[in-house]
Amino acid sequence: MTSGKPLNANFSQLKWDLKKARGTLALVCSLPGFFRRRVTPQRAEQEIKNGLATREERFLEVIRTRVYESPGSPYLKLLKHAGCEYSDLRTHVQKNGLEKTLERLATEGVYLTSDEFKGKREVVRGRLSFKTSPADFDLRGSPPGFVTQSSGTSNCPVQTLNSIDWIELRTFFLGVALKAHDLFSSSHAVYEAVLPGAGGMTLLLGLAQLGVAADGWFARKIPVNSWLERCYFDLTTYLIVLSGKTFGPGFPRPKLIGIDDTDRIVRWLEKRRQE
Repeated sequence: MTSGKPLNANFSQLKWDLKKARGTLALVCSLPGFFRRRVTPQRAEQEIKNGLATREERFLEVIRTRVYESPGSPYLKLLKHAGCEYSDLRTHVQKNGLEKTLERLATEGVYLTSDEFKGKREVVRGRLSFKTSPADFDLRGSPPGFVTQSSGTSNCPVQTLNSIDWIELRTFFLGVALKAHDLFSSSHAVYEAVLPGAGGMTLLLGLAQLGVAADGWFARKIPVNSWLERCYFDLTTYLIVLSGKTFGPGFPRPKLIGIDDTDRIVRWLEKRRQE
């Protein structure tokens, strides 16, 4: 008799693969608009101010829609275990503020450590125990975005979906940082891994939305599980680079270099300074 566990694992993998495919299709359709929504330093500052001014209201809306209305949410299990209904949470936030509320929730066990969030360690709170998986924290539907993967240096790599909306939020903070250090007029290059690594693509997308065309991308390659996954990551990279060149200020292709070949970066820097 065939065990149900492999079948369940295969079914979960199939669902995840379909989610990646739908997310890639949505990504292709959303990238032109993403690059055209140029973020200026002034807009970045204003968006951050607006976010701070409405953070309690936005927090309650996120908790209501993505936790209390999602029966499978790990955070909902923790909130229920702590005896905290949405009305209780809303009242506490309105009366005591967000920081005090989060401190109170943390003392009552409503939190996840990094290992618990990644599914590397079981969540244990009193008599409550369960394990999480990356799929437990995915947004409903298939938002435009691409999949990235943790390094897996100490445990199995964990894949997560990075949405374009999340990257645009990060762009606001990147814009303020570049302005604070007077870096908009500088040349920019990135030394980060290609997909499924997260840092390089996320930073380059943020720079492009700020109107900054990076001059180079020196990239390390990250191992993946199969040739099919490599095809997915290579195709996603190609589509983002093409869209950045077509609709954005420009977008560098990754130049793969080994860990012992970083002198190429030094030579590039010398050449750029001479120019």
